[in-house]
Amino acid sequence: MLNGIDNLYTVSVSAPGKVILHGEHSVVYGKTAVAVSLGLRSSIVIKEVNYHVEPTIRIHLPCVGLEETLPLEPTVKSLFHPKLAPGITGKFSWRLPDKIDHDSHLRRVDEFLHLIKPNFDALQNNQKNSLRSFLYVFSGIFGSTNLPVKSMEISLGSELTIGAGTGSSASFAVCLAGALIQLLKLKSSTGFDAFYDQTSEDFSMNEREIISEWAYNCERIMHGSPSGTVGHEPLSAVGPGYAMVLIPPSTPRSVVDSLCGQLLENGFRVKETRLGGPGVSIEM
Repeated sequence: MLNGIDNLYTVSVSAPGKVILHGEHSVVYGKTAVAVSLGLRSSIVIKEVNYHVEPTIRIHLPCVGLEETLPLEPTVKSLFHPKLAPGITGKFSWRLPDKIDHDSHLRRVDEFLHLIKPNFDALQNNQKNSLRSFLYVFSGIFGSTNLPVKSMEISLGSELTIGAGTGSSASFAVCLAGALIQLLKLKSSTGFDAFYDQTSEDFSMNEREIISEWAYNCERIMHGSPSGTVGHEPLSAVGPGYAMVLIPPSTPRSVVDSLCGQLLENGFRVKETRLGGPGVSIEM
């Protein structure tokens, strides 16, 4: 939504949690896992504001007991314009989060946080990683543009229990990346009225893939070797869930083809297998 008087934007994004039903440990080795989304969500609101004093970023994360105020101008000066990964030439773009020099950029974030917060190491791990993830994604997305950034207030709440295996960190990461990309879209749209153009609130499939990649980088910050179900088929915190339909072997092939065709026409992706196929068996 746009505040037309002050030209300030407010964006909000939510994402569901998830549980891995099977393959929680093997998935980190590139094996297949089965996961489902939950009816519990995290929600974030980013609101641009006008401060008459030093520009700041105010972060309110009650789910981890975090209240922080970060200086905006030093953040821009220290963290914007991230480097590309070794061996890649050109200029980094927020559309290519897999091309960022992840370790180098995260080191810059850590050095900056220790500089502005001498007591940073005294914070709890989930508080530290929340700050690290925010600065990583914020500077990674806006740091590759020439868009002006303003003071902002960020509030995130969650229905998910942290550390309960319900994907709270993935949900947080998707919310964060999605909201920042939505804010970037609004700020870069010429003559755009967010209040009336409701279709602009949707993310394209390409944008969802970009959000997933940024979220995966956040998961690397929080977990080191994340499960990788963020943004991967058939389940994604930024996309639909997963349904399994059992069809009797006697079903005519024409009926199966017709059903698959209807699903494809409506934007679904169809994967077909059978008993005896790769990874499909009956255990008594």
